[in-house]
Amino acid sequence: MMSPSYPRRESVSEPGSSDHRPNVARVIAARSLRSQYQPIFSVLSQRMVGIEALARATDPDTNAPILPLPLFQAAQHQGLTLDLDRLCREKAVEGFATPTMLVSDQLLFLNLDVSILDDGVVGSGHLIHLLERFGLPPNRVVIELIESRVRDMGALHRFLDTHRAQGFLIALDDLGAGNSNLDRILDVRPDILKLDRSLVSNIDREYRKQEAFACCMRIAHKLGIVVIAEGIETESEALCCLERGADLVQGFYFARPRYPGPEAQLAEGMSKVHDLSVLLRERQLENFRLRKARYRGYDAVANRICVKVGETAEATWPEHIRGEIAQHPFVECAYVLDAMGIQLTDTIFGPGRQGNRANHLFAPARIGADQGSKDYYLCLGPHQRRFVTDPYISRATGTLCVTLSTLVQLSSDRTVVVCVDIDSSPRKLDVC
Repeated sequence: MMSPSYPRRESVSEPGSSDHRPNVARVIAARSLRSQYQPIFSVLSQRMVGIEALARATDPDTNAPILPLPLFQAAQHQGLTLDLDRLCREKAVEGFATPTMLVSDQLLFLNLDVSILDDGVVGSGHLIHLLERFGLPPNRVVIELIESRVRDMGALHRFLDTHRAQGFLIALDDLGAGNSNLDRILDVRPDILKLDRSLVSNIDREYRKQEAFACCMRIAHKLGIVVIAEGIETESEALCCLERGADLVQGFYFARPRYPGPEAQLAEGMSKVHDLSVLLRERQLENFRLRKARYRGYDAVANRICVKVGETAEATWPEHIRGEIAQHPFVECAYVLDAMGIQLTDTIFGPGRQGNRANHLFAPARIGADQGSKDYYLCLGPHQRRFVTDPYISRATGTLCVTLSTLVQLSSDRTVVVCVDIDSSPRKLDVC
């Protein structure tokens, strides 16, 4: 069943809308339904790559708008879901298949509520016949799956296999909303993944959303999936999503859904796409500059600690290390390993750092602890005197950190490894 998606904020009644249970049979008979279209943009290539069709119905007797949710709820109650769905599909393709669009490379996004597959609606060929009627090839259509509650997984897989073979692209919609789970990616194997507004909203101000978004991006890109950030409403949200790897963007910030057709959307969104492209380049250059400055600061304190270790007696290392890291709030702790990766000092903390989350799970390592399997030890050697880890959760404190490890040659020709843990949680990133 192809059913409309619609912006979440439109679930409330609009002026003059009909929110009582509509007579769906009258809507279908009068064909009082049309599609509005919302564009999807690529900021990197500065172009519109496609549009999503959104059904909009009116009461044939009063001409009042009917909100999508009451319309499809009524269709289900009245046993007219499939009939309404086919009308939505026809109107969507009809509005899209203008002479200008037919010769373009734009994609049409249509929504599919896969719960209808439980009723055996598979293999009718209605969609492919509809496209043939309007001269639109299947490889110009993206089928968006908007529902996870399907019992007959065999029917879903048959549907997907059939339509992939015909050339359709498959998108998984609303990931991050409601009860959606990552296992849907494994079931559906989509070409496109749409990250929901609930994940995008205020992402520029919420670190946890940023990390969840980045995690979804890493999974998708490793699987060869294109990601659309949908529901973008501000410039800051758009930039935050793009900085974390979003391939395509969609939302009210670029353009609201409109009728009559796709051409009307292009100018509205493209000026913002161009501005975002310029801002994104500026932000990326500034972030690169900040990272370089930050790591220069990290290197400087690590170098000073290494000099102290190289020039002083082992018994005095804790005192000298503590004095150095006390001057730098971004340093979490430091410790020294021998050539085999065994800890020679306790974990030495800066002021106020130890014991923030002290428990059996997060506790500092002591003298004699074996760190020989850690990457910050294993990656050092004759041609790699210093190593910087990716961010990870410190077992000493439970905070996000990176470790700078350095090989140090002592005056006795003995080699040790000096490790400095840097707090890389958001509140500390630019403090150096």
